[in-house]
Amino acid sequence: MAKKKVKRKEDLRSKSINQLKKTAKEEKKEWFKLKMDLKVGRLKDNSQLKRKRKEIARIKTIIREKELVVEAEKSLQNKGENKGGK
Repeated sequence: MAKKKVKRKEDLRSKSINQLKKTAKEEKKEWFKLKMDLKVGRLKDNSQLKRKRKEIARIKTIIREKELVVEAEKSLQNKGENKGGK
């Protein structure tokens, strides 16, 4: 199970921010369907909801990490331009 999680994280980290946002949107739809199935009584394994929520959180975390890297790169670029302009 641990190797599966590591592989999944690596797959997610290799995607672009836009791809990750699309994946998060799809996962949220699946989570909503699971939630509705639970309310109706069709969901047999309640732990699926918890796993799906954690997967969404994992994706959001990776998106934020990538956004911070982009912001840091822009900040460094701007500092470099300011030094060269003086």
